[in-house]
Amino acid sequence: METEGSLKKLLGNSLVTSEGEKWSKLRKLANHALHAESLKNMVPAMISSVEMMLERWKQHECEEIEVFEEFRILTSQLISMTTFGSSYLEEKDIFEMLTKLGIITSRNVFKIKLPIFSNPKKSTDDIESEKLEHGIRDSILEIIKKRENAMTEVDNYGADLLGLLVKAKITVENVVDECKAFYIAGHETTTTLLACSVLLLAIHTDWQEEARKEVLELFGQQDPHAEGIPRMKKYSQPFFILLSSTLQGKFNEKSNWDNSFFRPI
Repeated sequence: METEGSLKKLLGNSLVTSEGEKWSKLRKLANHALHAESLKNMVPAMISSVEMMLERWKQHECEEIEVFEEFRILTSQLISMTTFGSSYLEEKDIFEMLTKLGIITSRNVFKIKLPIFSNPKKSTDDIESEKLEHGIRDSILEIIKKRENAMTEVDNYGADLLGLLVKAKITVENVVDECKAFYIAGHETTTTLLACSVLLLAIHTDWQEEARKEVLELFGQQDPHAEGIPRMKKYSQPFFILLSSTLQGKFNEKSNWDNSFFRPI
């Protein structure tokens, strides 16, 4: 798949755009980083991140909360912790620059530039996208450098996606492109999925009660765990790992909010 312009700056030569042997190699790296055992090990980090989010919500009791923004921060934190071994605060600038670059890309992806002039004048979006591309690249390279400096054993860069990419025999540019693609794919899709899920739960309160009932039956007031999650039958989608702490009603024990936690405006 050939990419160009803003889309090229956004996705580069990553798994999303690659084909053939290169795609196969990158796919194997991603599968190794996200196999079942790795996903199980991510559950505590997911629970911890949700609890941090709920702590923030306590400060806004009886107030409206912009859940899409909250889930954006949540997914950013999870990607940072589980895939790149850092924190949202460390990578906040990367997420913000990728968001801006994504907006520019969506604005220009269907525009066609005719090669009338050998050196056409760059548009404002062209200039801004180049600036963002360089900023993202420099920030990711800094994360890679930190990982290399923190290495305590020869060739032991960690078992997460970043560690596998650094250890693999691929160029630095490929590592940067893969990081960008993973940020985008994991961040935007999960944020949207969570926000839409909460909206549906708010509209269909019977779904909300059924989901909460199943979570309480499986986990009680304990944190959800990897062994119990596959036993969820009615609502077995992975995003309920993130919602289950709220569905348990734990938050209600320490506040005056009732069980109708998700309400449509």
